[in-house]
Amino acid sequence: MRNPQSYLRACAFVGFFFSMFFSNRALSDDLLVSAASSLSTVMSELVIEFRRQSGDIDLATNFSGSGTLLRQIQRGAPVDVFISADTETMQRAVDMRLIDEETVTSIAGNKLVLVSTLGVESSGSTFDVLLNQSRSKIALGHPESVPAGRYAKLSMQSAGVWESIKGKLILTQNVRQSLDYVSRGEVDYAFVYATDATTRSNDINLLFEVATTEPISYPIGVVRDSSNKAAAKKFISFIKSARAREILVSNGFTVSGK
Repeated sequence: MRNPQSYLRACAFVGFFFSMFFSNRALSDDLLVSAASSLSTVMSELVIEFRRQSGDIDLATNFSGSGTLLRQIQRGAPVDVFISADTETMQRAVDMRLIDEETVTSIAGNKLVLVSTLGVESSGSTFDVLLNQSRSKIALGHPESVPAGRYAKLSMQSAGVWESIKGKLILTQNVRQSLDYVSRGEVDYAFVYATDATTRSNDINLLFEVATTEPISYPIGVVRDSSNKAAAKKFISFIKSARAREILVSNGFTVSGK
C-alpha cells in the first residue's frame, strides 16, 4: 500500500502546481482551450497554424474526456474555449450556463471503430467478434464521461448485445487511454475513433467501423466566464477557416461542406 503521507504530499504538490499555473495564466492574454482527447494530435498542428496567423495570441491546450473537461469548467478552471466530442456534453454545458450558446458550432466529425491488439484473431461481424471471444478484454471509455464510450454503448444496446459484452469491459478515462491499452496488448480490443486508430496503425489491427446511433460531432464554444472572449472568438473563426479545415481533413476528420 502506498505511504499515506507521501500521497498527501503529492496531492499538495499537484494542487500547488495547478494553482500557480492558473494564477499566472490569469494575468496573461493567452487562451486555454480544453478539448476532447481524440483531438490531441490534430490540435498540435492547429495551434502552430493559429499562432502563425494570430501573432499576438498564444494558446495552451488541455485534453481529457469531454465529461471530465466539463466538470473542470464547472469547478472554475479558467478555460476560454471548450471542444467536446459530442453534442450531448456541449448541450449540458450550455444548459448549465457555462458556455455562450450563440458561439457554439460543430467543427468536425469522426467515425467509431473497433480495433484489436496485434496477434488477436478476429472473424465475423463487429459484435460477433466480441461475443465469440469469451475471455477477451475490451477497453471502452467510461460511457458516463467519455463520448466514445457512450457512442459504443448505445450501438451495443441497439444491437441487443450490451448485457452480453459489458462484463468484458475495461473502462478508461478517455479514448486515448483505450488506445494505449490495446496498442500495448493489455486488452484484446478497444473502441476508439478512426482518427485515433491511424496514429497507431503499426501497433493495432483496425477491424470494423461501428455504426453509431447518432453522428459523431465535435462542437466548439466560448466559455461564459472567459476573461478573453475576443481572442476566444478569433480562435473559433480560425478553426472554421479553410486552412484549419484542411488540417482536420488531413488528420482523418470529416468537415461539413461549407
